[in-house]
Amino acid sequence: MGNQMLGAMVNEHYGSEGLLDRILTVARETGIEIDEARSDDFSAVSEFHIGGRKATIDLGNMAQLSAGDKVLDVGSGLGGPARTLV
Repeated sequence: MGNQMLGAMVNEHYGSEGLLDRILTVARETGIEIDEARSDDFSAVSEFHIGGRKATIDLGNMAQLSAGDKVLDVGSGLGGPARTLV
């Protein structure tokens, strides 16, 4: 299987047209001011994994991260866990 075909399969599985627009619309409808939004305002969609934000914080505690450490969030989607851990 070629890279182009694999890329098309990944996009078909994970891709979603207009995702950012939908997220911003819901944010506005729930009273979030986009220009003043914080990472916490989007944790429901940016940390959409088993355990959510609590699992991310627990992982950070287990890793004993310190100020200045760097975090690589591979396959990060919107990157919520990386922003939480930094």
